[in-house]
Amino acid sequence: MYGSAMMQIGTLVVIFIHFDLMCFLKDDVKRITAKQGNTFTLRPEVHTLEIGAQILWVFNQNSKDSKIVNSQVFKGEIHTEYSGHFKDRLLLDRNTGSLTIRNVTTRESGIYRLQIIGEHVSSWHFNCTIYAPVSAPNISRGHSHSTPNIAKSRTWSGAETQSSSNRSCQVLCSVKKDRQVSLSWFRGNQLLSQTSSPDVNTTLSLTLDIDEKDNTMYSCVSSNPVSNDTTYLNITVMCSMNQKDPSMSKRQYLLVLLALCLCATIAIVVMAIYLKKKGENNISRCTGGHPRCVTRDRTDL
Repeated sequence: MYGSAMMQIGTLVVIFIHFDLMCFLKDDVKRITAKQGNTFTLRPEVHTLEIGAQILWVFNQNSKDSKIVNSQVFKGEIHTEYSGHFKDRLLLDRNTGSLTIRNVTTRESGIYRLQIIGEHVSSWHFNCTIYAPVSAPNISRGHSHSTPNIAKSRTWSGAETQSSSNRSCQVLCSVKKDRQVSLSWFRGNQLLSQTSSPDVNTTLSLTLDIDEKDNTMYSCVSSNPVSNDTTYLNITVMCSMNQKDPSMSKRQYLLVLLALCLCATIAIVVMAIYLKKKGENNISRCTGGHPRCVTRDRTDL
């Protein structure tokens, strides 16, 4: 009980000193990046702490329950309290004040502050950004069109002729947008184009026009500061001449379908009119005493 009470009183004193000193101390902010699910360590520039030094770690000072680690010495015993939503994933090094955080998530991005109080007061600030692993880019087919590729040749008479054209295939690479994600097209190791956007609610996309007979290796790469993913382009499959040309829109397909239906309807109507007229002609012949009709009537009798 005594130790717990002393620890709470000490905590209040330290927090008071901490916020008071923050108005006067101005330190460089160290920037840290990490991938979601990994472990990282926040290390102050300290080799060895004083034996009785008090250590206080704070996460996002203005948030609720910002204090995450408080380590103090009472009567020669070290009392370390871990708190906050990730207390079971924290590990403090009492010798240096370093704090290790395991299995980090994106919501743990923010400002971490350390204050060490002994004979002197020192503080450090860490700006941590946690990134989710980047998504794999998706490659789909865009429009195809013929582009002239002039090839010069000479006939037997010596006259130059120009002919031939290649079919160009357009492919589209896209990826779900997230924090600081960029999208790039590569030809081998050569960067061809790149795009990014500050809006995290959009989908990044990047087109590429290539010759269907090109045998070069193309790849689309999505990346952020801590990870990247690559999708390779299969030109033979993606740009096959047997695939339907996506340049024909859904509206055009609908118009073609309507035209076919109209032709079928007209054919049915024409056939119905023809059969009706043929039936009327047969009736008129029988009424006029046509031999076939007379013979048929006798047979029926």
